[in-house]
Amino acid sequence: MAELNALVTGASRGIGAALARELAERGYNLVLNARDEAALRELADDLGAISDVTICAGDLTTPEGLGEVKAQA
Repeated sequence: MAELNALVTGASRGIGAALARELAERGYNLVLNARDEAALRELADDLGAISDVTICAGDLTTPEGLGEVKAQA
């Protein structure tokens, strides 16, 4: 079976966090993005027991933030 990977933007709260949890439970490895690094770390700590999680804090509306997410994904 192929490895399943997902990039979740806006993962620090709300729908993004819920989607990240659902994907982790389905066996996906995750790259989580949002501007709130502390919230991302907290979610990654929660999901790390069931999924391989990489966090990438940054603003996707900036070239720097987009470049960092592209590098991680």
